[in-house]
Amino acid sequence: TSVKLIARAGGTIEIETGIADQGGGNLTAVGRVVSAQLGVPRERVRLVHRGTNVAGNDPGAGGSRGTHIVGNASLAAVEQLNDALRAAGWDGSPSAWPDAVDAFARTAAAPPAFIGSYDSSKNPAADANNFGAYAVEVSVDAETGAVNVEKVVFVADTGTIINPVAHRGQVDGGFIFGFGHAMTEELLVEDGRILNLSLADYKLPSMRDIPPFTAVLMDDVAGPGPFGAKSAGELNTGGVGPAIANAVSAACGARVTALPITSERVLKLLANKDVVS
Repeated sequence: TSVKLIARAGGTIEIETGIADQGGGNLTAVGRVVSAQLGVPRERVRLVHRGTNVAGNDPGAGGSRGTHIVGNASLAAVEQLNDALRAAGWDGSPSAWPDAVDAFARTAAAPPAFIGSYDSSKNPAADANNFGAYAVEVSVDAETGAVNVEKVVFVADTGTIINPVAHRGQVDGGFIFGFGHAMTEELLVEDGRILNLSLADYKLPSMRDIPPFTAVLMDDVAGPGPFGAKSAGELNTGGVGPAIANAVSAACGARVTALPITSERVLKLLANKDVVS
């Protein structure tokens, strides 16, 4: 991706990016990264979402790439700005930075702009993935096949957390997303037609359906993102179903191989262990 940094009179900067904020806090995270790198208050950094024809190419919000990719591109632009400020006489101290930016912007014919880019495929360290592990406790009613998830513990390798509130939202939301796939949501298709007529026939879990969930976040190993950040957007969604299925198998011997893990599937397997769901 690439981002555009613009120095403004008054001692502020704008970071223009084409990535959308779909709720994961992309713009907030990048703003925190830039202000921390500069050592200046967050209010002096303005994040602006622009079209990619203005801000530079960005493939969009997805793939757990917001903080890692856009954050590193922003840091590259910041370094260009700082190099230009040093050449103009800035002594490198954060306290003198606002005045240096103000003077730099006012003496330029047009607001100074810098393009920062980052390509993770050219950075071998960016291949370092983070890991997550689930421990799930379930109870199974042998007469009905009903599965009750009693409690869930998730341990995550997070690296440095840039935005704690949004990060925890990703962790909690990712679990609930995966729990719905694992336990309640099933898209029925027959002859190319979807049979679920509405959400009444496609059971999204509510908070009453969610079991006690504990997340243990470990940040001792740095990642490839800014200040050692790692991705979080899709860290824990995919492991929920397999973990619950393993717990069901351990509890009653029924090896469910299709989602969601319904009582009908479990009961069928309990009646005939050779039947594959």
